[in-house]
Amino acid sequence: MQIGSYHFKARLLPTLVLLLVLPLLVYLGLWQLDRYDIKRGMVQEQADNQDKSVVEISTRAQIEGLGRGRQVSMTGEFDLQRSVLLINRKNAGRPGFEVFTPFMIDGGDSVLVNRGWVADRTGQNFIPELPGTAGKLRLTGLVDTPPSIGIKLGSPQVGDLGWPRKVLYMEMAWLGKELELELPKYTVLQVSPDEPAYTRNWEDHFNNPGGIPAERHMSYAIQWFALALALLIIYVVVNTKKIKR
Repeated sequence: MQIGSYHFKARLLPTLVLLLVLPLLVYLGLWQLDRYDIKRGMVQEQADNQDKSVVEISTRAQIEGLGRGRQVSMTGEFDLQRSVLLINRKNAGRPGFEVFTPFMIDGGDSVLVNRGWVADRTGQNFIPELPGTAGKLRLTGLVDTPPSIGIKLGSPQVGDLGWPRKVLYMEMAWLGKELELELPKYTVLQVSPDEPAYTRNWEDHFNNPGGIPAERHMSYAIQWFALALALLIIYVVVNTKKIKR
């Protein structure tokens, strides 16, 4: 194809590179846009629910019908012998775990409660002490979607099969089988009773779901689309030659 004094001819290797890389860059940009929309929706849902009245919970079905950020109250007791430690969670730049413990609601149903963050002090084989209130108590908290990751590779399991159980990500169906419990798709962020051993910053948690604000996903999307455009420009340049007169 000739345009003025320039001639464009698609060469095999650059074309193969374009066909392989360009769709990937576009896909990554669209994926980041999707993550942006999801997180914006999560933040808005929490904002809509924060001023609504507290819901008294007696069954897991009630939790399923509530949105993220809704305030709940329930009576029951923790299964302190079986907690789940979500690894690679940071607080103020420090590595640690988010601690999830089954809460047995009066009436027989259960929900996983995010009790907060604890530091990882020694590395991969470290199991932190997980103090908690034994016996019946009244718990208040906020409904939340479990922390998620973009791509899940392999089992959530990390290390030994004992308890507490370390996991790479929260897969509620898998955790339900491991705990032998019917769990709702939501978790609850514990507000009270207070437990000094755990760090809780639920406001930041809600505003930056997954630890990344929605706006950063938009920034990433723009970067991927810019790379796709740059690839197209490079492709045209390397396949275009000026016609010698």
